[in-house]
Amino acid sequence: KEVRLSPKISYIGYSAFANCYSLSSIDLPNCTMVYTGAFYYCSALTSINLPRCMYVSDYVFYRCSSLTSINLPNCGDVNASAFAYCSALSLIKIPFCMKISRGTFYNCTNLTQVYLNSVTRVPSIYENTFSNCPNLTSVYVPSSLVNAFKVASYWSSMSRKIVAYTEG
Repeated sequence: KEVRLSPKISYIGYSAFANCYSLSSIDLPNCTMVYTGAFYYCSALTSINLPRCMYVSDYVFYRCSSLTSINLPNCGDVNASAFAYCSALSLIKIPFCMKISRGTFYNCTNLTQVYLNSVTRVPSIYENTFSNCPNLTSVYVPSSLVNAFKVASYWSSMSRKIVAYTEG
């Protein structure tokens, strides 16, 4: 249910906790990279602390159906299907993310808010990055980039959901 690792751990390898159906929380304060499938199908995972994570590989949280929110304050790169089928996920904060790959949030049916509030340019995404996210209402971005987001490839289809981030 719970894993306690040395705070010195700087990365989680391929499929390290895949299919750990009872794992509910993990704290990785110094982890900077999480590789393919690390938490694949950890269906009881509700919280994870990754304050220094800069890179999330493919399928890392795939089908983590109990994960409700995640804050990746230093992450710049989220890869393919990283959060696909995270049906309880309602909020994600990736303020500095510059690349969000194919199917990253595919079928996140409860996703309502995405925070990209500190980016310095429009991150690249693909046409199915937010596919089947029927409850997504807001993507918060810096006010200076709202217009750029609204006309950028693949973001333009979500132009009504692009909102200027206001502190507080």
